[in-house]
Amino acid sequence: MACNYCKRNYWRSCTGTSICFFLLIQVLSGYLFLHFGKEYQLQYSEELNNITTKVNLYLGLSQKENRSIFSNNDTFTLQDDTNIYFKQFTVDLTCYITGTDFVATKIVVMNNDGKKNVTNSCICKRGYYGEDCGIPDAIWHSRYRKPEFTRLLKRRAKPRRIINGLPVLKEIDMLETRFNELGDAVDLFMLGESNFSAHGDHKELYILKQLENGFLKEFHHKILHVFVDFFPAKGKTESWIADEYLRVYMGKLGIPRVAGVRDDDLFIISDADEIPSRPVIMFLKLYDGYTEPVAFVLRWSIYGFFWKSKSQDNLVSNLFNWKKEATTTVYAVTSMGVLRDVHKNDPFLIRKIKKYDAQALLSAYERKHPGTFDPWEAGSAKHYAGWHCSWCFNPEGIVLKLDSAQAGDMPRWGDYPEKHDKNYLQSLIRDGRWFDGSKNMFLANPKEKYYAPPYMIKHSDKFASILFHPKQRKMLSQLSSRSSKNKQDTTKSGSPSPKYASSTSKKYNTN
Repeated sequence: MACNYCKRNYWRSCTGTSICFFLLIQVLSGYLFLHFGKEYQLQYSEELNNITTKVNLYLGLSQKENRSIFSNNDTFTLQDDTNIYFKQFTVDLTCYITGTDFVATKIVVMNNDGKKNVTNSCICKRGYYGEDCGIPDAIWHSRYRKPEFTRLLKRRAKPRRIINGLPVLKEIDMLETRFNELGDAVDLFMLGESNFSAHGDHKELYILKQLENGFLKEFHHKILHVFVDFFPAKGKTESWIADEYLRVYMGKLGIPRVAGVRDDDLFIISDADEIPSRPVIMFLKLYDGYTEPVAFVLRWSIYGFFWKSKSQDNLVSNLFNWKKEATTTVYAVTSMGVLRDVHKNDPFLIRKIKKYDAQALLSAYERKHPGTFDPWEAGSAKHYAGWHCSWCFNPEGIVLKLDSAQAGDMPRWGDYPEKHDKNYLQSLIRDGRWFDGSKNMFLANPKEKYYAPPYMIKHSDKFASILFHPKQRKMLSQLSSRSSKNKQDTTKSGSPSPKYASSTSKKYNTN
């Protein structure tokens, strides 16, 4: 009876007497701390942990599943990556597994007589370059395509560990995509979340709530949630403070909680709507010889991947109706050594590297690590280092983002009641117009190579609202309905021949 009472009134997950006993122990520990001091509580904590372990085992929970990722007292220890990323054919020939066409490479290595051909390069898959096929498209279309830079690149004996830090609001689709795209490439995701919006208003911890309900459960062991429980007073009037404070304190509060860090491990600072490409992250993880910091050139979409941001018109572009895209370029990557010694664990300064004076600290660092500091950009238009999908929400999500914008971000569209209207927001998404009525975007071709992250394309039904324009979604829905009707008619009239069934399937998949 007591447990049922608990369940009805306090604890939704209370499923038995053992759980209530465990909760009673937690309350008791707090009481002891308050009445007998911290010293006694520390002595008591070991016994409490033992009881917790026993209860978890009783409930069938592993230690990994029960690891608390939701407390600012939690810590994380980086582990070495022991996966095999390269295959050695001969003493002089080693190839990157992901980027190599192994069938073609074996033909080159072995001739008809079974003797080894003289070769020092692998046969690369499309989108990979270099002697070992380890340079992805975005890196190749940067300065590292030039021989004087390419020859500096060397495979690492041990992969770097990568921390990806980002502030979050309620970007559920983008977070699911990020984790499934980068889950095996990134060693730790650091999520900064506050109970204040960038406007300074109290808000829910949307992402924390989702995580507690099982969102991204398979990645919980790689997540460090950093709760920032305050808002700076000056953030109410100075937009730059409101814009950066969550990133700043995500680092200040989060990085000291990470153990086992080496100076050449990497920190990648992202916004939640910026998703780096996995091939680029793997390159940074597996190679030495490039400098830092690294900027990402991202494909820039607005409202959905179907709208591309357009560069500013000029006389020539207007005359010939050219649609030149604008990309997003953000400095995002630096080593943990630079982050600690130069930026003092402030990730936001990675983005401001060209706008603030840290010459004295940089000089001191370069004396220890000569030749490592030289900013460069990974990627270019059509050869992106990832995706930036700005305002990629449904109308309800756009309203939340409008209301969360900084007070000093002028014009602040959230202050205009008419901008909250659902029909109005749907018209912006449909017509590709900004809040001021301007049209600074153009429709993209869904068949282009880097249209959207592969995970989204693979699950296009789930992410259709941000993958396809409303008219495209309507057309796809009609095609789907027509296909279902054809299948029903086929079932009634009898099964088609294998040849006809195959061609029907191919035709549907193409569309």
